[in-house]
Amino acid sequence: MGYRPDLCHWVVAATIAALLLTGSPNPAPAADLPADCSQATIPDQPAKGKFAHKDFVANTATFSTINHPVIEGVNYDSYDLYLRGKDQAGEGMLLVVNTIVPENALPDSKSFALLPINDATKQPTVGPGAAGIQGWTLEDDATGLNSDASSEIASLRLEYGARTNDTLIGQIYFCAPGVKGSFVAGSFSIDVSQ
Repeated sequence: MGYRPDLCHWVVAATIAALLLTGSPNPAPAADLPADCSQATIPDQPAKGKFAHKDFVANTATFSTINHPVIEGVNYDSYDLYLRGKDQAGEGMLLVVNTIVPENALPDSKSFALLPINDATKQPTVGPGAAGIQGWTLEDDATGLNSDASSEIASLRLEYGARTNDTLIGQIYFCAPGVKGSFVAGSFSIDVSQ
């Protein structure tokens, strides 16, 4: 079949109609996310969001406190937050946020922020030259997604309440627009009895 000019306008019209019905072929990532999640209001909901357009719900929240970094001669304790969930097929999804506090302190009743900039010297600190948020990692077993602070810019706000009966309540608003609009927002609780 040769070129048919009379069909060209129908093909163009059908293509435009399909784009209008389905959205653009390459939608802008994170169109609905705040420009800076460290300054945004954390939604009043259980922690949930999207990992590269895939639904995420945090089923568990835990701490790891195995690291004790020394930065500019000052000792710190790390509190790595693990928000875990599973996709519809049961595959693991994970957001890790690495925070530090001065040695022998707890993260209780503290707020941490990560600004959407790639300059560590401009991040909020908890001591001399020590950013309160040391990094983050986003993983999705099913898709092989593995992004972190070394390759992507993100912003986040993390707040912990007061410890009550071996439970620590927290809230997070994490946005990584460069990771196909990934975000997690809402509250979680950690069993700190151990």
